[in-house]
Amino acid sequence: MTSRELRPLLVCLLLAPACGDDATPADLGSTPDLAQACNTITPAEGEIAMPPLPGSLTPVRGARRTIVDPTRGAAGASGSTGRAIAVEVWYPANPCASGPPAAYVDAAEATAVLLSPERVASVRTHAITGAPFADGPKRPLLLFSPGYGFLPRNYTAYLEALVSKGYVVAAISHPLWTPVAILGDGTMITATHSAGSLDDAATRAELAVWTADARAVLDAMIAFAADDPAGELTGHLDVAHVGMFGHSFGGATAVALLASDARVGAAIDLDGSLFGAVPTPPARPVLFFRSERPMDPSWVSVYEGATGAAWSLELIGSEHKSFSDVPIVKAKTTDAIEGTYAVTLVRDYLRGFFDHTLGGAPEPLLEGAAPGYPEVVFDQRPTK
Repeated sequence: MTSRELRPLLVCLLLAPACGDDATPADLGSTPDLAQACNTITPAEGEIAMPPLPGSLTPVRGARRTIVDPTRGAAGASGSTGRAIAVEVWYPANPCASGPPAAYVDAAEATAVLLSPERVASVRTHAITGAPFADGPKRPLLLFSPGYGFLPRNYTAYLEALVSKGYVVAAISHPLWTPVAILGDGTMITATHSAGSLDDAATRAELAVWTADARAVLDAMIAFAADDPAGELTGHLDVAHVGMFGHSFGGATAVALLASDARVGAAIDLDGSLFGAVPTPPARPVLFFRSERPMDPSWVSVYEGATGAAWSLELIGSEHKSFSDVPIVKAKTTDAIEGTYAVTLVRDYLRGFFDHTLGGAPEPLLEGAAPGYPEVVFDQRPTK
């Protein structure tokens, strides 16, 4: 065994229980010193690096997958009948694991979101490809849905941060809505829908499609936990602890799935108005995190009506795209709050919320206005 291969084993022996079978979602990969040692990027001149990882586990971006829902139309996968949904599953590998680096986006994705090849080449992610799943306990599952006009990979800073703390994230592309959805066989489906002229009836119909996509992905992930054809996830997923989060229309989707599927234990809506499609107020924990603006009436209805725990946060100085890593990658913004700093704040709350609601860990960030987070306006509705 080489010294590079031996290092993760030594790390786990020295830093238990972070790598042990008794670890909870709150402490999976929670060794900051190791994170600094193994997961620090030192960008070269002209490069753009994702923010430092909070955890010690190595984020792996898995194979592109096609999930087919045979109950619906809009076929896309080769030889399929039904709606094809594109998914990438991000999962943790052992600390200091090695593998080919994961490019920020592929060429077709770059074109779809107006990123030049030079800009794409300058972005350094922490994620790798090809490494096996981390040793230790089964890991809780999070579903993720992007906003209109965004790719799941436009949230790399969030996805790899959560994975470094021990979560598995299934990132969903909604074909015909996501700018370009790339299926497991390489088929590319470009968007035909835009958010510009939607009325309430249209948004209700579209939200139903996105919510059904998320439900189909959850069905598939539960199956993969037992037997994954891609060989990445079998025996590694804790499907008794499932959450969902999303940005914009994806945030509305997360709330809709939480309200309609009891398998989802908690959800976060990142700056996503519910677009007139207000679901039944959820009985399980929900967090609304918005940019600097008044609370949308659709949020108020669900927030005030929630019978489970509910939080409402506002990020002062932010705007809609602050809840993605676009301001980091495009290196320009009109936000009053700097992009990397905003991402770091938001993902602390993402991690804290899911550690608390799925893992039962105490979380000071959810108890009131937090020292060190002056830009976050905090509100919690008393549990009914």
